[in-house]
Amino acid sequence: MKTPLLTDPYLLQQIVAKDERAFTIVYNKYYLDLCHTAFKKIPDEPAVEEIVQDVFIALWKNAATLDINGDLKSYLFATLRNKVLYALRTRISHAALSAHFEPVTEFSTSVNAVDLLTAKELEYRIHAVIESLSPQSREAFKLSRFEQMPYKMIAEQLNISVSTVEKHISKALSVLRKEFSEIDGALVIALAIYFSN
Repeated sequence: MKTPLLTDPYLLQQIVAKDERAFTIVYNKYYLDLCHTAFKKIPDEPAVEEIVQDVFIALWKNAATLDINGDLKSYLFATLRNKVLYALRTRISHAALSAHFEPVTEFSTSVNAVDLLTAKELEYRIHAVIESLSPQSREAFKLSRFEQMPYKMIAEQLNISVSTVEKHISKALSVLRKEFSEIDGALVIALAIYFSN
């Protein structure tokens, strides 16, 4: 039978009261579990350790605002999830938007956790949306974003005006942002290009 000192409700109450001993017990109790969970999403030990440290920093910093009747474990893992997603967004955004959108294999193992979607699921959704565009909107978007072709050249290749090219690409971007409203707009486009390689 657990002693009151080791139960989560008691430990949470003590942390809210800024009890450093209780904080240390929670740290030792959940540190490895949090690391293992984060490592599944980001297989980078130093990055995982930093993220988990941030989780505990947030716990201590926000102690006074915590619900004394809340679920300590749920709080820790919810905080971890948010920090992991933020780290993944940052990594993938930098990978996809830098070096002329060249894919960075270093981050490929992390893509599967963006907004809780696997890489394959996200890739399928992105391509499905692009393929659902009208033929000219789809072609204009691909030439602009995947081939890095200027609007004037696209207009000449498709035998349409530059203003029409602009309308097609604007429409494609609008559809993508609407479909992936749960993800930052700029990141959606970066990921579309990332997956096109």
